[in-house]
Amino acid sequence: MFKNYLITAYRNIKRQRLHSFINISGLAIGMTCTILILLLVQDELSYDKYHENADRIYRVIKTQGRNSGEEYDVAITQAPLAASLKNNFPEIADAVCFNYGPGGLVKYGDKLFKESFVSYTDPSFFEMFSFAFLKGNPKTALNDPYSVVLTEDIAKKYFGDKEPLGEILSINNKVNLRVTGIIEKPKNSHIELSFIVPNTLYKEFGVDIESWVRSNYTTYVMLQKDANIENVNHNVADYFTYVFGPENTTTLFLQPLKRIYLHSNFQYEVHTRTSNINLVYILSLIAIFILLIACVNFMNLATARSEKRIKEVGLRKVVGANRRQLIQQFLGESILLSFFALLLAIILVKMILPNFNELIQRDLNLFSSPDLHIFLGLIGITLITGIIAGSYPAFFLSSFQPVKVLKGLTKKGSRSILLRRFLVIAQFSFSIILVIGTIVVYKQLYYMQNMKLGYDKEQLVSILMNEEVRKKYIIIKNELQLNPNILNVTASMNSPTWEWPSVTLSNWEGRNSDKEIKLYHGSVDYGYFETFKMEIIEGRSFSEQFSTDLTSALIVNEEAVRQMDMMNPIGKRLSAWDHSGSIIGVVKDFNFDNVRNKINPLVLKLAPEETQFIFIRIKPANIQNTLHSIENIVKRVAPEYPFEYSFLTDNLNNLYIIESVILKIVLYFTCLTIFIACLGLFGLVSFIAEERTKEIGIRKVLGASVSNIVLYLSKEFIVLVVLANIIAWPAAYFAMNKLLDNYAYHYNISIFVFLLSAVLAIIITLITVSYQALKAAYANPVDALRYE
Repeated sequence: MFKNYLITAYRNIKRQRLHSFINISGLAIGMTCTILILLLVQDELSYDKYHENADRIYRVIKTQGRNSGEEYDVAITQAPLAASLKNNFPEIADAVCFNYGPGGLVKYGDKLFKESFVSYTDPSFFEMFSFAFLKGNPKTALNDPYSVVLTEDIAKKYFGDKEPLGEILSINNKVNLRVTGIIEKPKNSHIELSFIVPNTLYKEFGVDIESWVRSNYTTYVMLQKDANIENVNHNVADYFTYVFGPENTTTLFLQPLKRIYLHSNFQYEVHTRTSNINLVYILSLIAIFILLIACVNFMNLATARSEKRIKEVGLRKVVGANRRQLIQQFLGESILLSFFALLLAIILVKMILPNFNELIQRDLNLFSSPDLHIFLGLIGITLITGIIAGSYPAFFLSSFQPVKVLKGLTKKGSRSILLRRFLVIAQFSFSIILVIGTIVVYKQLYYMQNMKLGYDKEQLVSILMNEEVRKKYIIIKNELQLNPNILNVTASMNSPTWEWPSVTLSNWEGRNSDKEIKLYHGSVDYGYFETFKMEIIEGRSFSEQFSTDLTSALIVNEEAVRQMDMMNPIGKRLSAWDHSGSIIGVVKDFNFDNVRNKINPLVLKLAPEETQFIFIRIKPANIQNTLHSIENIVKRVAPEYPFEYSFLTDNLNNLYIIESVILKIVLYFTCLTIFIACLGLFGLVSFIAEERTKEIGIRKVLGASVSNIVLYLSKEFIVLVVLANIIAWPAAYFAMNKLLDNYAYHYNISIFVFLLSAVLAIIITLITVSYQALKAAYANPVDALRYE
């Protein structure tokens, strides 16, 4: 029996080649897109879950700003907090302090390397986290204060094929470190690791890690197996009151390790790899939309073609087939088509995956994981799609009485027509939502890349200073200024693309309440505002003509003046971060942080010795010669260090990588979605044109022109697409507004976006419909009237 079903199904597929091709290819493309997106979603959801103790590990977060009117959460804490929490709370089994410090020059024999950053942590770090050790013992790897653990790729870079354990590395010509462990490079971890050393090494670089003053560290705790997280959170919340006294307003809470990657919107996520759960939601919705559109195509064509088989149903019943057998036949054919589509989709995924990985900078693999959720899910989707698509012919047509069928007394279902119209509206609604989403993401990315930042970002070269360059910065600056192609040179503690440090400010002249504000601060050199072409709207800039500028001069931004409620700010005093001074100028607000965030209060002091970045404004002509000249000057001072520079515009564009990737993903999948919808529409129009062959012939005989025929066949679909727009617009508007709420400065959605989506949908529909419509319109009416 089953063999007969397969033979019949194969014959029907062969007989209706176009219909079968459209069905299988449309569903296969939809499944391919869905599989790729689900692989990415699965990868996003897998971060930090492979650690053996993942359910017991938490990150300590500080909540500050209770008296400022706006509380904010901070992901960094003080270095002594880890040990203090472990000693005072028995529910905490272990705690580690972790930090990223600046890297520097690494020597191995006569070879020189530059590391961007070094990870400092406690010896029990590798006992808490289950990073895979290839060589060495995780329990003892960091016990020696002069030890280092390397990732596999870094070890390969230093030693090649040589055995790395026991080898000695020198860092910044100060400390010799012995390699005690090699780990796999962490893939799905929010913690970035490459060069890991013990915290005690900080003492060699003059950093006091026993101080409670400096918040620059991440604290992780691991709870006892029987600990209750709610109780622990309650107990640690006011711990800083115990440490600093009753005047403290900072509270603590524990964030689960598994939520860090997708659920972190905290300040100072230093070198932490994070994403956003909204991205997972967006990708999941896109996957659902694409699969629904493919399924709708499948069901639409199956429903349309099913009426062609009414006589077949009658004949089968006459020769003895019962209703159950007919249901099995129709469902079997539909499921078989679905599985053909699944097999084709898997082949397409294997072909496309390398390029997809390159696009999203991941290493996804369809069958690399023992997790069968995606595979089982696809089989389930395939079965459900086949059953739903075959349900109409299976349950509706199989109910007809054979006498009525063979006498032609059955009516062609109005329910079938209504169902087809509903499905067309549904699939174009989904497509239009994706089109609107693509346009809005593009507009937001363009907005961020071209918004006014409060300074001129063009032709600014940025150099991160190493120790040698910092010592001789003034000499380098003077030499650079002799070059006629260099307009300005300055230095700053931070780049405008980094989050600046902040303090809670509660002491300023004119303060008339207990109000506190969160004040960001930084150190700069002379010429900072001139180099960046920032506008001083009150007072003056730092000047070498005033010797007191080096000791007591401060410049604040407009937002700081607003939040301090300060009238006539010039000359007013304020005290912050162990520094007291008078305001000599107010700079117009500029973005000194990620453009996703609003502009916050900022104060700058003059302290060239505390700067880390050199900024050089160059002329647009002879750029390569100018860069070569800069390199020669810097390398004379620090010949051992590789010369590295970047343009500020490139650094700013790197801030938008997430949006750029989202845009590419949405754009590609939207195009495929539209293609799938058009494929189904093409099949539906070809069926309708075939069904109305006689009617079209009669219309032509009675004088209908080609344009009349085309309009006649097209107008129904145009109406359906217009209805799809009306349904899609409110849903898209709500979804895009929720997305844009994540940005302090964002593009305002205009009616133009919706009108453009409608025009595109109508044009695409007309192009898709016109081929079959023109083919039917130009057909010889004699052949049409003779058609059986």
